[in-house]
Amino acid sequence: MGIPKPKQTKKTQTNQIKMKSIKMKSIRKIKLIDNEIIKFMNENKNERNPYIKASKEIKEFTTKQIRQRWISKLDPLLSHEDLCENEKLYIIEWVEKYKNKHPSNVINWKQLIADLKIKSGKMRSEIKVKNYYYLKERQKRALPSKVDVSPQDNNVPKSVPSSPQDNNVSTTVSPSSKDYNNNVQERQVSEMMKIRNLIN
Repeated sequence: MGIPKPKQTKKTQTNQIKMKSIKMKSIRKIKLIDNEIIKFMNENKNERNPYIKASKEIKEFTTKQIRQRWISKLDPLLSHEDLCENEKLYIIEWVEKYKNKHPSNVINWKQLIADLKIKSGKMRSEIKVKNYYYLKERQKRALPSKVDVSPQDNNVPKSVPSSPQDNNVSTTVSPSSKDYNNNVQERQVSEMMKIRNLIN
């Protein structure tokens, strides 16, 4: 026996119907705009920066939005299927090698995508590659380190004190500003993904 659903008033039912109607209208409108973008890009693909011209003709989106829509979804050269295991391994290995050579922590995603296309024969969007890599990074950070051992006592891990009360060790951990910035960025990416899912 499940939990009974709360009764909906006519007002909430009407609001839900309006929201569905608005969503359907916006989906249709975005599809029309997508078709305009595709048509324009196919006609002007040899231009130096076709996105500026496109934004003058397609008033609903800015130059940046048109470019992002084209390179992440509409470009016919893109492969939209899931990454295969070889591609996933290649992305992780490539980024690790790149970070070792360039300790600035700025990853050249365009170069990775070009190398991945040569390796696998499939063109991937920057968003798909970045999302996969950062997902794996978050998963890796979430797992506790097995090699985190203190130099004084090799049997006791650093992160777990023998008794917090005896050692006057605080059990609360305050996030660093770097963690806070990462969390803010993750939330922003999450919000963008929700918007994209509504659009797609």
